Amino acid sequence: IAEPANQPLIFHCSAGKDRTAILAAIVLGMLGVVDEDIVGDYVLSAPHGEMVHQRMKSQPGYSEYVETRPEYVWRADPESMFLFLKTLKQESGSVQQFLKAHGIEFSLVDQLKELFLV
Repeated sequence: IAEPANQPLIFHCSAGKDRTAILAAIVLGMLGVVDEDIVGDYVLSAPHGEMVHQRMKSQPGYSEYVETRPEYVWRADPESMFLFLKTLKQESGSVQQFLKAHGIEFSLVDQLKELFLV
C-alpha cells in the first residue's frame, strides 16, 4: 500500500464492506482520520448491500451460504463501524498501538501520509 509504484491502489472483498472496511478503517485511523469520517466512508457501501446480496445469491455455490446469513450481514450500518473502532481502542488503546503490537513499522505510516494526505 505504501509503495508509490503500487499506486493507484484498489483493494476489495466480495461485499466490499467487511474485510475491506476493516483494512480501510485501520489505514485511515493510522493516518489520523477521525472516527466519524471513517464511519462516513464505511456507510458509502450501504446503498449497494441489496445488489451484492442478489449477485451472490445468483452465483453457483453461494446461494445456500447466502440464504443462511442473517439480514444484517448485507447492511453497512454506522453502528457496526463505530463498535469496531471502539472495541479496537478498548483492547489496544489506539489504531497506532494496535499496529505497533502487530509489528507494523512506523516508517510505513510516514510513507502513507506522504502518499495519501494533502
